[in-house]
Amino acid sequence: MVLAREIFLGFSRYYNSLNIIHSESLSTHTSRLLYYFDELGRMLGYRIVCEKTLSNLVSPCPRNLEKKKVDMIWDWEKGKTQKYELAVESQQNPSINLIKGDMAKLANVPAKLKVLYCAAEDHNKILAAIRSLRSKYADDQGDFLAIIDPWVGSFGFSEGILQGILLDDQGQMKGEGTAKVSEIIDGRHNIRIFLNAKWKYT
Repeated sequence: MVLAREIFLGFSRYYNSLNIIHSESLSTHTSRLLYYFDELGRMLGYRIVCEKTLSNLVSPCPRNLEKKKVDMIWDWEKGKTQKYELAVESQQNPSINLIKGDMAKLANVPAKLKVLYCAAEDHNKILAAIRSLRSKYADDQGDFLAIIDPWVGSFGFSEGILQGILLDDQGQMKGEGTAKVSEIIDGRHNIRIFLNAKWKYT
């Protein structure tokens, strides 16, 4: 089983190779971010499934979520477990309603680890929203890793702190990671990077 600590530290270090610049579209950023999870999952031997409709992943499925699609899951080995290994959602729009929508999808996927990458100005709102969903979905199992990026609009591209917050299925904090946001100049472009990634269990 992959650990949240490994996911956060690996993501922070791998991010430097994505060559993300400010002027590229959010869809370009998203595809590169998800590529990290795709490549890592395949290297670990999982079947990677993208954009799968939620009603095809879980039954029964809430009616308001039936047609929603999950960005990515790492599929299980048949006969060994009833859960997916990992489910991922990426949301770079800082709208709390959009972020909550992605949280609701993850809350319904039976995965050992649910990962939400999101851009947000206030990580306390993200934590409160996750905990609220945890209490709503009493049967929800698995840990929830929120990777909160400070890049919102024109702010946070080259400064701030990337946060990783791990909550258990009761909404209690299990671990926390940080990485410093910075940039390097590569020819004509400023490339975004993360430095000094750290993780501690609480």
